[in-house]
Amino acid sequence: MNWNITHGRHNTPEYRAWGDMKQRCQRPSHASYKNYGGRGITVCDRWQTFENFFADMGERPTQQHSIDRRDNNGNYTPENCRWATRDEQMSNLRKTRLITFNGETLHMAEWARRTGIKSANILARIKLGWPLDMVLGPPTRPYKVILTTEQRTELLTSTESQHVLAARFGVSQMTISRIKRGVRGHRSTSR
Repeated sequence: MNWNITHGRHNTPEYRAWGDMKQRCQRPSHASYKNYGGRGITVCDRWQTFENFFADMGERPTQQHSIDRRDNNGNYTPENCRWATRDEQMSNLRKTRLITFNGETLHMAEWARRTGIKSANILARIKLGWPLDMVLGPPTRPYKVILTTEQRTELLTSTESQHVLAARFGVSQMTISRIKRGVRGHRSTSR
């Protein structure tokens, strides 16, 4: 019997999910094989046919759902798989970074959603050594550098690179560039 013809689901998201799952686990030339079959992740015997896969998984609840393994190191089996949204899957990745703040542990993408701060900015702040209340707080600078009139004069007359000047004065290269171009907005003090 040609199941592909009789089930009538050949061009469905469920059929594509089933086919992609098998390819990732069983075809060494597949681009993602190293993260699935190459790690020993397999598709159970029952799911070698689409009929059984569909009987166990059913239709995707929404277009935002795709197949997900609850145990990221486990195999594709009825007990270990579910339809999940991208957000649900992000919390289940091997590389997911969990952050605990105020007694609550969430993955970085969830903190980004809650705070409105991009994940890349959260990660950059963490790498800069900011405390978590500032990492996840409003997007403000941890401090404002105010150059003295003497420092501004020295900066304007210096022939050193912007990189060296930025490091010496503790400001960004953009600040150095703005001062040298005479752009307003950078404050100085007369100490």
